[in-house]
Amino acid sequence: MLTERDKKEMEKAKKKAEADEKKRVKELEFQASLVEIFNQKQAKAKAETTSVGKLRQWLQEPPYKQTDPKVQVRY
Repeated sequence: MLTERDKKEMEKAKKKAEADEKKRVKELEFQASLVEIFNQKQAKAKAETTSVGKLRQWLQEPPYKQTDPKVQVRY
């Protein structure tokens, strides 16, 4: 037989697990977006004919302009 305290603890554990899962999914989506941005930059750089053009493509809108991680990727 579960007491009221046990029920509350189970509910807290369930909420924590749901929050952890949301956080994990959000991180996976963020990583996937970074891979997509990298692939786009790589394709643009390969399309350039000169080494200066390739470098220009790689350095365009770097993800490290800001120190705040929420602002680093603007896509």
